[in-house]
Order: sequence, then structure tokens, then C-alpha cells
Amino acid sequence: MKRILFALLLLASLSFPEEHPVFSESNSNALENFTTYTFTTLNSFNTSTSAFRLSLTADFNWFNPKNFNYTFKPDGIEGNTLYWDIPPLLPNESTEVSFTVNGVVGLPESIDVTTEPLSEWNGTCAFLRAYNSSNSIFYIMDFLNETNRSQGVTSYYDAGNLVLAKLEGYGSFAVFSVNGTKVTPVSDPDKIRALVQSYVSAASPATQGNTSALYQALLDTENLKQKPELECYNLTGMDRFPCTNRTSCMYACFSVPVCAAIGESGWDFMDTLMDYNKSVTDANAKLQTAIGSSEIFSKEPSYSNAENAFNDMVTLNRAETKVIFHPLFTTYDFCSPPDYGMGEQTSARREVLDYLASTCLDGELDGIVDEAVKVAPLLAARTVNVTNRSVSNQPNVSISIVPNQTQPVPNKTIANETAAPSQPAFGYPWWTIPLVIFVVWVLFVVYLAYWKTRDL
Repeated sequence: MKRILFALLLLASLSFPEEHPVFSESNSNALENFTTYTFTTLNSFNTSTSAFRLSLTADFNWFNPKNFNYTFKPDGIEGNTLYWDIPPLLPNESTEVSFTVNGVVGLPESIDVTTEPLSEWNGTCAFLRAYNSSNSIFYIMDFLNETNRSQGVTSYYDAGNLVLAKLEGYGSFAVFSVNGTKVTPVSDPDKIRALVQSYVSAASPATQGNTSALYQALLDTENLKQKPELECYNLTGMDRFPCTNRTSCMYACFSVPVCAAIGESGWDFMDTLMDYNKSVTDANAKLQTAIGSSEIFSKEPSYSNAENAFNDMVTLNRAETKVIFHPLFTTYDFCSPPDYGMGEQTSARREVLDYLASTCLDGELDGIVDEAVKVAPLLAARTVNVTNRSVSNQPNVSISIVPNQTQPVPNKTIANETAAPSQPAFGYPWWTIPLVIFVVWVLFVVYLAYWKTRDL
């Protein structure tokens, strides 16, 4: 197998939210009258990229994207340009795209690589929104007015006499019991959870994403990596002897002439071998963990299982990326990196993200319940019975009312207050003026007595 490094490319800037350049290494493998071109993209920064579209373009007689073979099919082909839509890359993650040409072809000087940011896979729950509403929202607004908590309210779900609402001023969900015009905050966690679960079930869309794609991709990874991994261990002698410190790595390397030739350069190469061995061992352990969680997700699809599988996939990707860009390959150009099937993993990643997006309300359930449970005592601290009022039908779901009133601080109990006696408009009790007149008269009498004593 011939490995040729033919380009080192800096891709167009991405923003998440500021400029975020990513790095791509390209290589070609010619084997058995087939030439495969691979483009590996690395995020070496400490922030995530945005989702982006990766495009490849060339103007050669053999460059006909419609006739290429792909392990990870492009999302579109436009003339001599093919492109893939890539989900966000987290720090120290990588992805790759490749195509295979039927036949050994001449090595091009370059293939144009461009990127553009996409808005997909942004991580927010697009389905967290109001599902239905009714006139109950106006009674809730009256209740908040009477308790001096006027603010914008959005009704998310109305099921009989229970209403799930969002209090915009608090930035919190709350559940209310509405019987006629009487409104009571609900604090029972079981009732709240049952209502929120009903909302999630009603508002969630049809499930999307292939739930077995990740498990299958990781099984393919397990098979693909074995041959190149074993070849490198053969070339370094690590298949014969352990490599856990400088001395043991030296014995392993010097057991193979081709490794010994480089090993004579000094301890730095032995340190590289030792670190490579640790990195491969770590990647293999994380692969087994990811296979396990992805299998659970494929057999028992749920938001939490998908989330666990996705997190294990990210951890695995970082471990594999460390191996792919290891100095054994990049500095010493020794061995070939293992084939982890990163293209297939990226394709499977999109399926998992689609599933997470379509079931995202399941992931919001616990947070909504916790907010509603915490805010209930606050709302009930100074409950005032709502008087009967006629409410006209109005179409708006989210309404802000009575601005410029002081609102209580969320998550803090409001103490009961006793109403003060009535006061005149200028703000003093009624007996203030007579008291002042009396004090002035006393002072005047004392003054006269003093001067009379002096005259005597």
C-alpha cells in the first residue's frame, strides 16, 4: 500500500460564534487498481465549530464525482463539486470524507476544499414550544395580578383543570389548577410530572434517525482498524515485546530492523512509541465502551440511551483523533494510521443527532418538572382569592400585563405582610397636626414663664 501526502490545506473560516479555522490533511492510497483520496478534518481549538458543509472540487479528466465510490455518501453533487454536511466538531475531534476512483490515476496537484457554515444541528430543542391554550390563561393572569406578580405568561399545555405555563418574568415553568375562576399553584411533584409527560407525548414529533447506525458503524470500526494496527505493531516490535517504558520499547523496536534504524536516533523515538501504545490502548478501550452503549441504544431506543451513546462516541472520537494525528505518523512518517472508519462514524453521528433532535422534549422533561416544583411555593406564599371576572375570548397565548410593578425574586419565599392602617394622601397619621400644635403651645408657655421669672 502506497501512502502519499499530497496536500496540507487550511479550510475556510467557520464561526461558533467567531472565526474558527479548522485544519485538513489529505492523502491518497493506491491499491489493486483503485485510488482512494481521503480528507481528514481536525478541530484543534478549545471551542466547537458550527455545523459546516465541506465541498471538494477539481478539474481533471478523471474527476467525475458521479462515478466515484464512497463509504460516506456525499449529500449532493453539483457538476465537478461534491459536498458533505458535517455536524459540529467538538474540541479535539476529527472527521473524514473520501472517494475511490476505479483505476490508478495521476496524482493531482490539488483538489479545492471549501467550507461554509450551516445552521443545522445547533443543539436547541426546536419542539419546546406552546402546544395548546385556552381561556384558563386569563384566570392565571388575574391570579398573578392579585398577588402582585404581574408578568408575561405563555400557556404551553392545558389538560382539563391543569395548565402548564411559562412565567416569562421568572424564566420558569409552573403548573396551575384552574377551577372556574379559582387558580391554585400546584406543588405535588407527581401531578406536575404526569402533566409534563402528557405535554411531551402530545408535542413531540415522529421519531427520526436510524437507531442502529452507530452500533453498526462501530462494529465496522472494530474490523477496519485491526489490519493497519497490527501492521504497525509488527513494524515496531510491539507485537512481540511490551512497550511500557523506554527500555521495554527499545527492546521491542530493536527486534525489527526497520524500526531499529529509526530507533538509533535516540530516546525521543522510544517515548513516541510508548505514547503511541498508550494512545492505541486507550482508543481500543473507549471503542468497546462506545460499542456497548450504542448496542443498548439500538435495542432500547430512548433519549437517555441516545445521549449516553453520543457522549461515548465523542469520547471515542477524541481518542481516535489522537492516534490518527500521532507524532509517530506526522513527525516520523512511520507506519500508517489505523482506519477507524471516521466517515461511517460521522454518518452515524448524524443519525444519532437526528434522533436526539426529534426526542429532545424527553430531555427537557426533568428540567421542566424541577422548575415547576421549585416555583410553586413562591407563587403560593401570598395567595389571594381571585374575584369573579368576565373574560372575553382572545387569541393571544403569550401576554405581558401590568408593567412597571416590582416582581419578587425567583426561588425566594415572600414573607406574609400585614396591611398598614389607612393613611392620608400626604403620608402622615391623622393625629400628627394636633400633636405639633400641642408641642408648640407647651414651648410657648415655658418661654413666657422663663421671662416672667427674670423680671422678678
